[in-house]
Amino acid sequence: MIFIRVALLLIFSSCFLNLNAERNLRLNDYNIIKEFEHGSSHIVLLEDSKGEKLLLKMINDSSSDEQALLIIDSLGAEIAINHGIPINTVTLLPPKNSPFSRLATVHKWASGESIEDQKPWEGFTLHQRFRHPDSPYYKIYGPLPEKQRGLTREVLSTLSKNPQLAQIAALDTFLGNADRSDPNLFYDKEHEQFIGIDLAASFRSPLAKVACEQIQFMAKEGFSEEEIEGLTHYLDTLEQLQEQVTPLIVKERLKKLLKQSQIEDTNRLQKAEKNFKSNYAEIQTLIKTLKFHLI
Repeated sequence: MIFIRVALLLIFSSCFLNLNAERNLRLNDYNIIKEFEHGSSHIVLLEDSKGEKLLLKMINDSSSDEQALLIIDSLGAEIAINHGIPINTVTLLPPKNSPFSRLATVHKWASGESIEDQKPWEGFTLHQRFRHPDSPYYKIYGPLPEKQRGLTREVLSTLSKNPQLAQIAALDTFLGNADRSDPNLFYDKEHEQFIGIDLAASFRSPLAKVACEQIQFMAKEGFSEEEIEGLTHYLDTLEQLQEQVTPLIVKERLKKLLKQSQIEDTNRLQKAEKNFKSNYAEIQTLIKTLKFHLI
C-alpha cells in the first residue's frame, strides 16, 4: 500500500513538472495592452504579435496570507488540467520571473462569454454555496438554509445538461471550492465549450459532506434519467480525483509552490491543507452514497 501511494505521488508530481515545462512562458514576446484594478487585484492584459492574450494577476495586499491565494488558484487549476477538466490554465509566476518583481499568476485568455453576461438557459447555476461562520454575511443572516447549500437540485439540474459541467461541479466538490458564481464560468457558444476560471476559494469549504447530505435528501424525491446521467459523470470525475489526488500529494505540492513563490508559510495554506484532508475523507462517503442511489 505504501509503495502504491509513493508511486502515485511520483507519477502525479511528474505530471506537474511536465505540465510546468510546457508552460515555460516567454513574457518578453508579449506587450502590455491594458492595466487596471479589479477588486483587490492588479490586472495586466498582455498580447503577442499573433493576437494571443494572457492575463497577469497580482494581489495588492502584500501579506503572505493574501498572496497565498495565488498559490491555491494555481494548484487548483493544475489539478483540473491534469485530469482533463475544463478549467482555464493558470501558471504561478515567482517574483524573480515577473516583469513587476511581484508574485503573480498568468492566466490563459478564456474564450467565450461569462455566464454572468449571458446564461445558456434559464435557471442555470453551478454555484455550490456555503456560508462560513467568519463571513460577514453569516454574522448578518446566519447560515444558509440547508436546501440552498452545496449540490442543490438547481445545481444538479445544470450539471446534468452537459458532461463538462458535471466535471467542473465534481472538481469544485472535491476541492471545496464554493465560489463557482456566474462570473467564474465561461461559455464558448461557437465551440459548445464551458470553461471555469478562478479556484482561489479552493481547499476551504466542506462541500463533499454537504453534497452527501443533499444527495440523500433528493433521493427521497427521486432522480430523472437526465439527472442520473449527470450524476454518473459527476461520480466518474470524483472517483478519478479521489484515486489520484491524495492529501499527501496536495501537501507536497503546496510545499513546492510555497518555496517557488518566495513567500513565508501562512495560516491560509495550513488551513487549506487541513480543510482538504477533511473534505477528502468525506469524498469516499459521497462516492458510496452516489453508487447506492445510482444502482
